[in-house]
Amino acid sequence: MTVWKNTRTLAKTALDAANALLKGTAPAATTTYNNGNVDVPSLQSPVVVVTQDNIKDTLIAGGAFQLSDFTGLK
Repeated sequence: MTVWKNTRTLAKTALDAANALLKGTAPAATTTYNNGNVDVPSLQSPVVVVTQDNIKDTLIAGGAFQLSDFTGLK
C-alpha cells in the first residue's frame, strides 16, 4: 500500500492560493492545524490510500499512469 496525492490537484490548489494572494485576499483555508502557539489556516489536498484493489481505478483510469508503466503490458 502507498498513498497518492494527485499532482494536478496540488497544482490547482497552489495556483488558487497564489491567485488569491495576488488579489490581496487570503486563500480559502479548508482546515487549521495548531503549531503549538496558534491555529494556522491550511489548505488540504486529498490523500488516497492506494492498494492492490484500487490501483487501476486510482492511478490508471485517472490518467496519471499507463498500465504499461507497471507491467510492461499495453
